[in-house]
Amino acid sequence: MANSEINLCYFRVSKKGEKEQDLDHQITAVLNRFDIKNPIILKEKGSAYKLDNIKNRSEFLKLLDICFDADNMTIKDLYLQKYKKKTINIYLWDLNRIMRNLKFNMLFSILSSIHDVRIFSFSDREINGNSQESDTEFITLLLAMLSAKKAQDYSDDISKNIKKSFTKVQGISFSREGRKLGRKFKNLDGEYIDLTKDEVLNLKLRLEKIILKFNSIGYKSYTSKVRNKIITEFNIDLSSRYINKIKKRLLNGN
Repeated sequence: MANSEINLCYFRVSKKGEKEQDLDHQITAVLNRFDIKNPIILKEKGSAYKLDNIKNRSEFLKLLDICFDADNMTIKDLYLQKYKKKTINIYLWDLNRIMRNLKFNMLFSILSSIHDVRIFSFSDREINGNSQESDTEFITLLLAMLSAKKAQDYSDDISKNIKKSFTKVQGISFSREGRKLGRKFKNLDGEYIDLTKDEVLNLKLRLEKIILKFNSIGYKSYTSKVRNKIITEFNIDLSSRYINKIKKRLLNGN
């Protein structure tokens, strides 16, 4: 008899009073985007950066137990495949809601792949699915690693720059109020728009993921395709020069 499908929605903010990461906003946005049947909603406040604080994240620990039977399973059980797979979908605001630590975020993605748990992310607009095709699984984990690395870099930079008049996160300078410094982005009408820090970083992360994906499937010239996807998803018109600059840094390390 097939297992019934479990739909889990996990939401987290770091602390009270975070306007851009308001839990109600996250929940409404995710529920409106995905057609979720009978969701189990887990929500909490707590840091995903400091490992010492994980013990206080009761809903996250509950998530581990539901998805991976964490209270009972061992590493040896995983290698011996002594575990039961469930049909579970996890819906998130973005992947760094899980952890802002590279190793432990990747561990969650790998465990999800092993257990055939699917992850749906609102901000990342990606599905970490349960495909058994090696190339697809590799790309999925590579994208998850990129997301985890950016999340950890974000928290590292914030920690280092907390007392400065401005912060520099992933090469982008922000005021203490969280506004991007320098040239602003434009919409399709040519109007400059104000984005929050999280919105700018989500845009940059999404841009990098699109570039990485087109590159992985062998496209040689895809700047216009990247630009059109950003227009469709964000209503932001990025210049070819900006896209190619990010592409060069991402693929060549320059």
